[in-house]
Amino acid sequence: MAISFFSHQWQSLQALFFILDYVLASYIRARPSYGDGADFWCLESSAPCSTYAAYFAQELDFLDLRNIANLFRTSLQEIARASNLVSEDTRLFPGQLLPVPITCGCTMNHYFANITYDIKLGDTYYTISTTVFESLTNFTAVEQMNPFLEPKNLHTGEEVVFPLFCKCPSKAESENGTEYFISYVWQPKDSIWSVSAMFNVSAPAIIDENKLNGYTDISSAVIPPLMIPVSDWSDVTRSEGFRPKIMQDKLLPGVSGYLGKPIMYDADVIMRATMNLNEHRRVVGSVYRATIDGKLLAIKKTKEDIAKELKISGRSSLSVAENP
Repeated sequence: MAISFFSHQWQSLQALFFILDYVLASYIRARPSYGDGADFWCLESSAPCSTYAAYFAQELDFLDLRNIANLFRTSLQEIARASNLVSEDTRLFPGQLLPVPITCGCTMNHYFANITYDIKLGDTYYTISTTVFESLTNFTAVEQMNPFLEPKNLHTGEEVVFPLFCKCPSKAESENGTEYFISYVWQPKDSIWSVSAMFNVSAPAIIDENKLNGYTDISSAVIPPLMIPVSDWSDVTRSEGFRPKIMQDKLLPGVSGYLGKPIMYDADVIMRATMNLNEHRRVVGSVYRATIDGKLLAIKKTKEDIAKELKISGRSSLSVAENP
């Protein structure tokens, strides 16, 4: 009798373990994993939200604001407004950071901003994900979002949905003050401090949201785009990454023609103002943008004698000239 009783109990436990295993497996499948980073899981009933993706203007086609707006199927005026551009026709420079409005929603229990893209000759999921969309998505997510298309047999003009990683604040996050999560792709020269300054958001908040506490070198982490938690959009527009680009048209077409007298600063002041010659501060070539003592400056890194080029005298490894 005892043996029969325990056998029955064991069979019941086996059935219970099977049910729990099935439920757990279903739960894991419902939460697709694309690497470490923020939690993108959502309920299908979750309401969509308006947010932003950080996009870098790039040659050849995407130095034109209209082309960027068309790519993201969004408003030209909204990008200009969010980016502090003086007009919709403002000339962009390579590497200029733009907050692009996107609509983030829940698809397959994952937050995505689904952007429809028309395939061109030679396009692949990988190249479009990494170049055109600058790794705001990845080819695995694209394949899963387009199950009826053959990735190795794409045709010109075919419409493909590229799901950009994004996130909407939960009720608890909203109550704690988070208004937006900005999607941002970590760049090779980034540091947590430079990203913090770029968005005017505390470094610990970025680390906590993206589960980066365990990394001594964040650049080594294989993660989706970072989610930058923003409590007040005005804080972002006042940050280093989104200062008004009023002088950029003068800086691009022939920098030397707009430079005045040289100004001397300590090297550490210059390095702080350019975030250690960060790519985000590059205007063109070896010319960097910096704000020192409230003045917008052009800083040129060179080992050559630039007296003729800038029409000033002297030799320096870091030459600074003030815009008129």
